[in-house]
Amino acid sequence: MKIRRIIAAAAAGITLACGFGASAQAAIYDGPNGPKNVSGANEALWLAHGKSIGRPLTDELPARTQGGRYNYFERGAIYWTQGTWSHTVKDSFYNNWAAQGWETGYMGYPMTEELPAANGGVYQQYQGTMQYWSPRTGAHTINGQMFEAWADRNWERGFLGFPTSEVGVAASGGTFQRFAGGALYDQANPYIDPVAITGAFYGYWAARGSERGYLGWPIDDEYGLGSGGDRIVVQYFENGTLYWTQGTGVTEYYPTEDY
Repeated sequence: MKIRRIIAAAAAGITLACGFGASAQAAIYDGPNGPKNVSGANEALWLAHGKSIGRPLTDELPARTQGGRYNYFERGAIYWTQGTWSHTVKDSFYNNWAAQGWETGYMGYPMTEELPAANGGVYQQYQGTMQYWSPRTGAHTINGQMFEAWADRNWERGFLGFPTSEVGVAASGGTFQRFAGGALYDQANPYIDPVAITGAFYGYWAARGSERGYLGWPIDDEYGLGSGGDRIVVQYFENGTLYWTQGTGVTEYYPTEDY
């Protein structure tokens, strides 16, 4: 388990795990649609945040899975289950979560509140994924091998930056995900980890069909040799190699057999 996941799981402790469920003794609060019931752990979290998501729009209602309960508010919602406790979902995170099917989708229930990320961003952990947001990129999920590969490259603080898309379908059952600084491509092969492609190489490769083109899949991240005007950057693909220098830009190389 990566350190970021451990931090996120520990951060769930801020959600007032005080030993009572969402549907404890009812408390009635005025809302724009009339008085509404906000109870138990949902009430405690709402009050702890100073009612920052506004007045209640609904009574506490049953969720669709895991015996959950929820309330809608003017600027978000609070969802509770026995296993995840009460957490707020709001703004772009709520919209993206809704687009993936709310608690019945692959994301499941939220497990933390929003937590700070780099460069003014935030993230939130769910049962099935992580969701990241920044002012430039909006809200996107990342999980599984993509999350592990991104974590190995220092999450949003690394050269890839924040995700800018959901996971997409690549050739031959593979997948890809775009980021502010490039993309990760994952072949449908459990023995090959996702590979990053960025900068001039990414644009050059994409213009030639990406993994469906003659170069095929990238097989390792790029690496550099030298510095300044003498710097050479290299990346290997299934069917060739790309080189970059300041003087030549991107060029291709194909090995030939000697007989």
